[in-house]
Amino acid sequence: MLKLLLLLAALLPGQAQGHRAAFSARSPLLTAPVLTLLTPDEVLDLMDSGQLPEAEAAARRAALARPDSARARVVLARILARQDRWAEARKVLAQAQALPQWEEEDLSVPYESPREIDRVMQRDPEAALRLIADVLLAEGDDPKAYYLQALALVSLGEYDASQAALDRARRYGDVEAFAHPDTLRRLEVLLHERPTSPMSLESPALEPPRPLPWWLWAGVGTGAGALGWWGFAAWQRAAAQAKAERERAIFEANAQLDREIYATQTALAAEHTPELKRRLERLYQLRGQVNDWEQGGAAAPDIAWQFGALLAASQSDASWQGYQAELARQAAEEARAEAERQSRQRSDEPSSFSSGGDDSWSSGSSDSSGGNNGGSRW
Repeated sequence: MLKLLLLLAALLPGQAQGHRAAFSARSPLLTAPVLTLLTPDEVLDLMDSGQLPEAEAAARRAALARPDSARARVVLARILARQDRWAEARKVLAQAQALPQWEEEDLSVPYESPREIDRVMQRDPEAALRLIADVLLAEGDDPKAYYLQALALVSLGEYDASQAALDRARRYGDVEAFAHPDTLRRLEVLLHERPTSPMSLESPALEPPRPLPWWLWAGVGTGAGALGWWGFAAWQRAAAQAKAERERAIFEANAQLDREIYATQTALAAEHTPELKRRLERLYQLRGQVNDWEQGGAAAPDIAWQFGALLAASQSDASWQGYQAELARQAAEEARAEAERQSRQRSDEPSSFSSGGDDSWSSGSSDSSGGNNGGSRW
C-alpha cells in the first residue's frame, strides 16, 4: 500500500503539468501580447504635440482592437492628414463615416473658420498648418485653405511647397476674389525673390527715427528739472485739496445718514411694518458703503453722486427695485457696447482676406460644431 501511494504522488504532478501545457497550447489568449490602448484624448495630445508616429501607432492599435470604432478611424485620418498622406487619410475617413458610430455619436472632423486660422497663421505658421490639415480633410480641396497654407509655408521659408499650395488654390477657385490684394502681392513677391531667410508677409517696416542730439537732451533735462519742482508742489496742493473735499463729502453723507436712520427707527417704533424694517436694513448697508469710501480713494464728486443715488433708492421697496432694474439695464448696455468694441477691434485686425472673404470656407460653412472625436473611450 505504501509503495502504491508513493507511485501516485510521483505521477500526478507531471500529469497536471502536462494538462496545463496542453491547455496553454490550445489557448492563444494566454500567450498573445496584451495591447495597451491610449484614450482618444491621449492620442490627440500626442498628435497636437507633434509626435505623429507615436500618435499614428496608438490610433492604429485602437482601430485594430475596436473594429466598430469610427472615432479611432477619424483620429487616425487626422493624424495621416497632418503627415500629408492624403489618399490614405481620406480612405480612412470614409471608413469611419461608414460605421454606425459616426451617426450615432455625431462624429466629425473639427476645424476652425478662415478668420481664426488667419489669426493663428500670423503669429504661429506651424500651428496654422495643423489647423489647415483638418480643414482640407473635412472640406476637401478648398481654395481658401490652400491660400492660407501657401501663406504659412512662405512664412517658414518653404517656397516650393508654398508655390504648390498657391497653384492648388488657383486651380480650385478664384484667389483674387477672396484674397487681400496687398497680401497676395506680397506672397507672389516672396515666391519670386525667395530670400534666404524667411520674411514677414507684412509690409516693410518704417525706418526708425534717428536719435536726438545730446545737447538737446541736456537742455530738456535742465528744463524738466526746473519744471519738476514746481509741478510736484502743485501736485501736493491739489492732493491736499482733494483729500479735504473727500473728507467733507464723507462727513456730510454720515450726517444725512444719521438723520435718515433716526427717522426710520422712530417710524418703525410707531408702526412696525416689514417695509420699514427693510428700509432700515438698506440704510445700515449704506452706512457700510460710506465706511468703505472713507477707507478708499474715491473722489468727492463720485462719493456725493453715488450716495445720493443709493439714499434715494433705499427709501422704499419700489425705489430699490427700480434702482436694481436700472443697474441691470446699465450692465446690459455696457456688455453690448463691449461686444461692439470687440467686434470692431476684430474687424480692424490685419487680415489676409478681402472684406468678407474670411467669413466662411468655399462650401459656405464657417467652422465645425466641435468634432466630438476626443474623450476617454473609443
